[in-house]
Amino acid sequence: MASREPLDICLLFGEKSGELTAKRIIDALGSRYRIATLKGSTIEEVETILPVSALSVMGGWDMVQKLPTLIRARRTLERFILERQPKIVVTIDFPDFHLGLVASLRKKGFRGKILHHVCPSIWAWRPKRKRTIVDNIDILSCVLPFEPDLFQNGPPEAVFTGYPSSESGDRTGEQNHMLLFPGSREAEVLRLLPLFDRLLDPSIVISKWICAGDATLIPLIERLLPRLSHSYQIAPPEMRFNLMKSAKFALAKLGTNNLELALHGVPTVTLYKLPWVDTFLANHIFKIHLPHYSIVNILAGRELFPEFLGPLLKPKIVAETLLRFDQDHDLREWIRRDLAYLTQKLLVTPKITLPELIAQNI
Repeated sequence: MASREPLDICLLFGEKSGELTAKRIIDALGSRYRIATLKGSTIEEVETILPVSALSVMGGWDMVQKLPTLIRARRTLERFILERQPKIVVTIDFPDFHLGLVASLRKKGFRGKILHHVCPSIWAWRPKRKRTIVDNIDILSCVLPFEPDLFQNGPPEAVFTGYPSSESGDRTGEQNHMLLFPGSREAEVLRLLPLFDRLLDPSIVISKWICAGDATLIPLIERLLPRLSHSYQIAPPEMRFNLMKSAKFALAKLGTNNLELALHGVPTVTLYKLPWVDTFLANHIFKIHLPHYSIVNILAGRELFPEFLGPLLKPKIVAETLLRFDQDHDLREWIRRDLAYLTQKLLVTPKITLPELIAQNI
């Protein structure tokens, strides 16, 4: 943070999927523009503000426990942006943190443009967030083709830029392997991978790949392997799309990868193990009551990916569902047909990419 050189782009993210998007932006624009961002495992050769681990939280109770750290991180980012006045601030997903940050920046006199990538799911829940978007964001980069219609009259200028994995969706036929996605944070892997292992019936004898959400998690997964009852291979992040193209089925944490799996036609069982405090906060404080929680089911308007979380996460039922996914070929083909229909609606070629949109607004 010692540099005082003019800054073109400030890139902010809070999760691994956001870091990958930031890396694509840096690869496309880093040679032409001065960029500052957060320090992650794949970010190199640009100025960094603070480590992304300062923003890493899992669930409501974890957020409460880390609130002092999050407040310090937000103040650091605000101070940096207000001092350096980049031409454009690009916030990537992570809406609960970023929407509050950009509102504060506007109040404190930030004069540059603000572009937010990944429209918050206001069409599914918490529609009041639209007011914050309208008041503080100049450009909204949308990954789903119907989202720009929500802001037809602007502001912000809503632009469809497409979903990053959409070009990799062609299947190569079903092979005899399944995929496990236990998360992209250390705490998620520690909590979910042993649970995933216990849920797999011994009669599921196909090859099993654990897909690391981040390369830095591979040593942790290797340390856990001897404690697990099944045999696994570990796939680094760059292998996941190739494995998806031919996977029989998957078991995944509820999250961003659900849509990636859908776009690759992979029947998937989704779950999330919530601590009792988070379950209480979700039900009684934040009052989160949705018919579906996986983005795939929300978009489809019905359950294509079975989802288990909170009190619905009953190990026996999840294990039976996984066994059915392994044994029932007709079920997998039925899900794939519906996923193909959903994919056809989502895979619209954008007129502009995210890096091009950013460059256009500098």
